[in-house]
Amino acid sequence: LAVGWNQAGNPYPSPLNWPDVAAANPGLGATAYIWNSSGFYGGTMQPLSALIPSDNIASSQGFQVEVLGPAPQSVNIAFDNTMRRTGNTSFQRNGSQYDQRLDLLVTGNGFADKTHIVFLDGPTNGWDGDFDGRKCESNAGQPTIFSKINSEMMSINARPEFDHNGASVDVGLLGGATGSFDLSLGTFEGFPFGTMVLLEDKQLNVFQNLLVDSTYSVTVGATNLATDYTVHFTPPVKFSSIEESCDKNDGSISIDLGT
Repeated sequence: LAVGWNQAGNPYPSPLNWPDVAAANPGLGATAYIWNSSGFYGGTMQPLSALIPSDNIASSQGFQVEVLGPAPQSVNIAFDNTMRRTGNTSFQRNGSQYDQRLDLLVTGNGFADKTHIVFLDGPTNGWDGDFDGRKCESNAGQPTIFSKINSEMMSINARPEFDHNGASVDVGLLGGATGSFDLSLGTFEGFPFGTMVLLEDKQLNVFQNLLVDSTYSVTVGATNLATDYTVHFTPPVKFSSIEESCDKNDGSISIDLGT
């Protein structure tokens, strides 16, 4: 693990609510990560909130968390019974905690990974420890897909509320090994009807509408260089009209393309 990252576990015979743990332990990152298997001996660390909407960590489940602030710095994680939950790990909330969410997936060489771009009230376009989650690079030979905040690899990239201005988010891919990979649209929820999602391949100057063709195939030839892309979120076009009267040319059609 890199400096600042730590392994911990749920010590209780019941689910443990991660937001309660994070709130009671200042200095911890807002995001916990758990192992998400993609096959025999394969998988990646993924944000808990992206896999389990309730943010409840299962009994005895191990997880990974970051200590914020300059190194060296340590935090003793304190647990108590108020953080425990009954029932299964997803009973508390069935819906998404985000207003809008897009998952971008990569598959290839028998492995898979994903990154998450979300919109909600609260975060900025920069790093926000209460909302964003840094990305852990996959094991050797496995692909890693991530979004970027100031060139830093992110697993969860939380952005301000989605509006008529749209948004553009930079994305990177580390192949882990030479081969062909598919970038594809995963979860896509909460966006206004008519929103367009364009994937830009910045090396080839190619744009693809992921809502029309959800898979974009690439070839990665260098294992130590990140291939660059941008995901463009274009809001729906808004029309308004004024009906023309019988004796004047006073009708009009207005088109709002945002800014």
